[in-house]
Order: sequence, then structure tokens, then C-alpha cells
Amino acid sequence: MILGLIIGIFLSLILFTIAVGISSDISVLQIAQTMGSIVIAISSLLALSLYRQASKKHKAQYNDKASLGHLKQALQSIENAYSIFTSNKVGSLPRSHPLLWKTTARLIIRYERTKKYITVTRHRQILQEHDEYWREQFYELLTFHRGSLNVNYFAGDINESHSKITPKSIAVIFDFSSWHDDKFDVLKEVDNIRLLANGAVDERYVGVKRYFELDQDLMIKVLRRKNRVTKGGILFLYLTMPSMLNII
Repeated sequence: MILGLIIGIFLSLILFTIAVGISSDISVLQIAQTMGSIVIAISSLLALSLYRQASKKHKAQYNDKASLGHLKQALQSIENAYSIFTSNKVGSLPRSHPLLWKTTARLIIRYERTKKYITVTRHRQILQEHDEYWREQFYELLTFHRGSLNVNYFAGDINESHSKITPKSIAVIFDFSSWHDDKFDVLKEVDNIRLLANGAVDERYVGVKRYFELDQDLMIKVLRRKNRVTKGGILFLYLTMPSMLNII
């Protein structure tokens, strides 16, 4: 676009200079000198524009490549963390070993630090999906073995201090497995009232419908969205959910 604009200006100036020369007493030499100056000026602008475009493109490519590299490194760190934590046996109770917990915690910390260098939007979207997946994996694992994660498990041999699992390792791993309120939740953007009003749940799922009916406020909002809260709609609510008489 910029290149086309510069070329257009360039041609316009040449034609203008020629026209002025023809309609006046300006010599051919003066016209040539003027055109030469115009050519030099336009060429400089063109070169600068091309340089800026190339530089911007190169920078974008560099950032994309760097971001992708950090994404791969981050995902590898968190995959390794879970693999080490479970000793390559999915769902198994982690061994009561300080080094295992320390290594897992270190990999999680590296994962969290590497995430900060992932700057490309599509890379961050991919990261978010993997982030939620691995948090859930750690959460399910710790929850399933909750009964086994007792004092004896963490304390180890009371006569050997090096056999104790450090509080820092425990804190890092448990913190990663939990959901924090400051994290972006894609569900917050979902308009469930609209989805339900548009028939997201088929009427054949009677149990689901009954479950929704337990939330009377929800049902009113859904029916209003359907524009069905008329006299007939309210009568329907009275007949099907008498308890709503005190709400409407």
C-alpha cells in the first residue's frame, strides 16, 4: 500500500515537472535536474519504507519463533514434572522421596517462569489449554491419594532428616494443582441463559431438566429469554413449580 502510494506520487511529480517545462521557458537541463532530485528523494523514501517493512516482518518472525520455542520448553517441563512425580505410572501414588518431590517442584517452577516469555496470542491460547489439563491431572492425583498423604508419608524416617519431604516442595506442587481466582476462566464469557433458552439441552434429558428446575431464578431467566413469561408462561410455572409463587 505504501509502495503504491510512493510510486503514484513519483509519477505525478514527474508529469507535473514535464508539464511545467513545456508551458514555460525552463530549459531541458533544469527539468532533468529537477526530475533527478525528485527521483533521489522518492528513492530514499522507497528504500526507507522497504527497510521498515522488512525490519517489522523480521521482528515478528523472530518473536514468533522465540515464543514457540518457549512454549515447547514449557510444555516439556510440565510433562516431565508429572512423569517424574508418578514414576511413569499414570495415577500411581508418588514415592515418598524428597528428591522426587524436589525435582517435580523445580520443573513446575521452571514451567511457570518459562510461561512469561510466551508472547504470541495463539501460543498463549495453546498454553492455557495445556495448563488447565495438567493442573487437573495433578489435582486428581493428589485427591485420589489423599488418604495416603499423611504425616508418616512426608516425615519419612524420623531419625534421618534428609528423608523428610521439604515444605517448599509440597507447597509448590499443591499450589500448582489448585485453581486460583485470578486466573482467566473462559467459562466467565459463556451466556448459559442464552444457551439454555436456545435449547442447548434436549427435552429428552429429563434428569437434567429437573436439576435446572431446582434453581428457580435460573428457570425464570431462561423463560424470559425465550419471551415466554406471559400469562401462560407464568401459569405454567405455577403449575409445575408451586414453590415459585413466592418469587414471581
